[in-house]
Amino acid sequence: MKNLIFNIESQLYPFNIAFIVGQKPNAKLLSKVSRKYNLWNGQGDSPAVSDGVASTYTFHKGGCMVFIPWDKRKTVAISVFVHELIHVISHLSHRIGQKMNIETDELHAYFAEWVTNEFFKRLNHERNRLPRKPARRRASARTA
Repeated sequence: MKNLIFNIESQLYPFNIAFIVGQKPNAKLLSKVSRKYNLWNGQGDSPAVSDGVASTYTFHKGGCMVFIPWDKRKTVAISVFVHELIHVISHLSHRIGQKMNIETDELHAYFAEWVTNEFFKRLNHERNRLPRKPARRRASARTA
């Protein structure tokens, strides 16, 4: 199955999150996606392939690119998504100067809820656009 690639853009903050879901991307794909969604301007170091199972790449321009692998059933492991979401929220918090603490955690919780809803809505939309394999016909049992 090919990678699903989509972007979530916040209307509240100047912040884009590009997602790559599927197989581990190579450096060429990371560069292409980061440029497509205006995360990286081509100057300085390009995003490098990570050794991790999943990865969040942060950019000075104010966004993130997140790679999340498929699990064995071609679905996204919720625990992996949450792990990467924490990196995204941390980067946004730093970018807007709003450190997470007991007084600001509601802001971060609402952002996490919004990203989660948007991610799974877009993931389902992109998965439904994939061509479906035709069902295999089973040979019928014949009696003699």
